[in-house]
Amino acid sequence: MLNGVKQAAADAARTAALLSVGLLILLIGLGFLTLSAWIYLSITYDALTASLIIGCCYAGVGLIFIAVALLSNGSRRRHAIRQQRLQAAASSVPPKSPPLVQAFLYGMQAGLNAGARRD
Repeated sequence: MLNGVKQAAADAARTAALLSVGLLILLIGLGFLTLSAWIYLSITYDALTASLIIGCCYAGVGLIFIAVALLSNGSRRRHAIRQQRLQAAASSVPPKSPPLVQAFLYGMQAGLNAGARRD
């Protein structure tokens, strides 16, 4: 039991470390790409136009991320409300107890499914 928790914690720490390093490298690359875009645009146009183009690109990408975050939050909220309604409807209906053989087969299938998920 304790070894499983230690293994899960080690896996989570490894994943967090790799994601952090990847994000840092990605940010450094984004800085170099921004600098190269600035140099190209300032040579092609003037500095004011270059800053306007780069600023608009970053603002557009930021607005897209905000829109996606707000839309996904709304769908999660609707999903939670739907789940609450389903639970309320299920609690109002008295459960039927299955016959013994059906209950045994149901438990056996649940155990097989749980074992398959672990592998």
